[in-house]
Amino acid sequence: MLGQSYSDTWFESPGSFLRGHGSFPSGHAIAAFSVATIAARRSRNRKWIPYAAYGLPGAVAFSRHTLLAHFVSDVFVGAFLAIRSAGSLFFANSKPALLAALALCTSLSVPGQLTTGIVEGILHDSQGHPVSGGSIAVTGGAGFRLTIHTNADGKFTATLPYGKFQFSGVPVFVAPLQTSNLDLTIGASGTEYTESPPGLWSDSTGARVYPEAFSLTAVLLSREPSSVTEPLNFTGLSDNRLGIESQRGISWTDTRYTLQGIDASDSYQPGLPMILPNIEAIQDIVVRSTFSQSPSDNAGTGVGLFLAEAGTAWHAALSSMNTGSPLSSTNLPAADRVLLEQRDHFKWLTRDGLEIGGPIGNRADLFASAWGQWGSQTQPLQAPGNDQRSRLLFANTRGRIRLTDRDQFEALYVGSRVDLSNGGIPTALEALTGNRMAPSFTLPGGFPNQPEVDHLDFVQTAWTHESIDTSRLGTIQVRYGYSTAHLDALLPAQVPGEQQSRIELLTGVVIGAPPLGNLAIRTRQSIESGWQPATFSTWSIHHRITAGGGWTASSPRNRFTAPSNMNLITANGVPAFVVDFNTPADATAFIRSFSGYITDRVNPARGLSLDFGGLLEFSRGSVPGQSGNLIAWHSLSPRTGLAWGVPHSHGVVLLTAYSRPYSPLAGRYLDFGNPASLSGSEYQWIDRNSNGWLDPGE
Repeated sequence: MLGQSYSDTWFESPGSFLRGHGSFPSGHAIAAFSVATIAARRSRNRKWIPYAAYGLPGAVAFSRHTLLAHFVSDVFVGAFLAIRSAGSLFFANSKPALLAALALCTSLSVPGQLTTGIVEGILHDSQGHPVSGGSIAVTGGAGFRLTIHTNADGKFTATLPYGKFQFSGVPVFVAPLQTSNLDLTIGASGTEYTESPPGLWSDSTGARVYPEAFSLTAVLLSREPSSVTEPLNFTGLSDNRLGIESQRGISWTDTRYTLQGIDASDSYQPGLPMILPNIEAIQDIVVRSTFSQSPSDNAGTGVGLFLAEAGTAWHAALSSMNTGSPLSSTNLPAADRVLLEQRDHFKWLTRDGLEIGGPIGNRADLFASAWGQWGSQTQPLQAPGNDQRSRLLFANTRGRIRLTDRDQFEALYVGSRVDLSNGGIPTALEALTGNRMAPSFTLPGGFPNQPEVDHLDFVQTAWTHESIDTSRLGTIQVRYGYSTAHLDALLPAQVPGEQQSRIELLTGVVIGAPPLGNLAIRTRQSIESGWQPATFSTWSIHHRITAGGGWTASSPRNRFTAPSNMNLITANGVPAFVVDFNTPADATAFIRSFSGYITDRVNPARGLSLDFGGLLEFSRGSVPGQSGNLIAWHSLSPRTGLAWGVPHSHGVVLLTAYSRPYSPLAGRYLDFGNPASLSGSEYQWIDRNSNGWLDPGE
């Protein structure tokens, strides 16, 4: 398939796999790496020969990809099969050869966990010697108690739910989706540090070092070095928006949001969050991209939210934050720039909250918080006097109970409500802007005179099992989540003569009624599971396996309306065309998906970390009134990586990565086969009386 731009892939090949018509796997890579493996094994006493032997097949494999003859996954699987097959002829240790072959496309990834973290460490005696077979008592909230033991080298490993723990009296914070390292000494304190691999950013939202706004997008924009958000929310004027986030050159549509490991993204349009979290009730935010994309169903960047936990003693806090407008100066710039009609600022704002938490008996605890924000702010693109009054309400509850010494049950509720008197934005606006002749609507502040009311609710339950460290069972976690969102952007009641919306094609400025209204509903229920057995060794190579899977059923529904069922489009102020919609349109879609993943982290030698794994997802999409599935996707996503700490280099680590991500099935794609989705016809507009509005016969 040389030079054919992957046109003869395994999934599209007209022949069978056994006949070799498809591109998977690469036959050139199999042949080249088989010969290289034999040569490297026969000359294993000379350390430079294995690396030199794999140089030529590495170049061959690279050329197969650059010539568009194979995907990288074809080359990787071919090399892996060759090394394992040829290596089976020899009983020798295969670590140098395997590492050299996989150096073509590997990275340091994070195990595919839901809400757990890993603690690794070593136990020393008072003389500094490792303690073999030593016991370490681990205690935590909700009556958590666990005893772990060190191995022959004094090392220990524990996979725990995120939160605060005590390791033989030494306080340790287990960060979600990360590895913490602990150096313990009997009779003395310990030293903890958290491993933050490249591509992973984690931060506690309470650790503010300078004033910032109170929203997820504001935290990411202010603290996460690679994030760009829309809107650019530095001052809190956009805290009432469901903003979007993008990293590096990756589109915002590749961002996936999760709450406690359960998907919280829009099932209609990928990249939009269906959660407006109260940032004061969030304990950690974890962003994963590039080198730290674990084998999960993240198409690109993953933004994980983790709720706060109750402390070891009862506590309560009451907070109130308000604007100080009477004490501030009026040095804002004048509103005299093109479309800007007034300065963007709060007229008044108050944000008040109450939180309480603590233990309930010896085996349970509870954390609850309630916050509200009320304010009034100007709309910079509207005439003075057209202000936006807003109300935000947040409620969060999380409870844990220790059923047994090994089993923990957790339940939580996260809810928010947004009320805007002006400047609303209809959800699923992409159904309108997806038309190639539609205005872009890139202006901030929403549409004039459009109110918005949003309700977002999440309920979750979870079960976590911790086995004894002498068992291979490890840690098992199962989570169930149900979420519902009502996102209503209404069209204001107007007299018949004013029920038209005129839009400038070049700037997106709207005159008259808002161009679109939507009463949107998003429902989703999910089951996610994760299993991480205890670390084990084969042929002196340590393995850390993580496996899991999930099932999701979601239903996005959009009920569109348009003023007079049409939009009037002008180009540079001149009437251009009219879009006649099929509104009111009521479109519903059903999306079901099942996924499974497995990953293995291998440490074949000191300073070397190898990760490889894969994710397989089956997705189905359908609409009411039609039999069968409109879309059926089978997505395979292999991911692998290598990290090598170069000896005598003062901390230099070489990383290389390969992943084959995919886009999840979304409700927007089903619109193309749904006759009830938003659609319409375009007609030329001839304004005969030059009044700027559509009259009969025009």
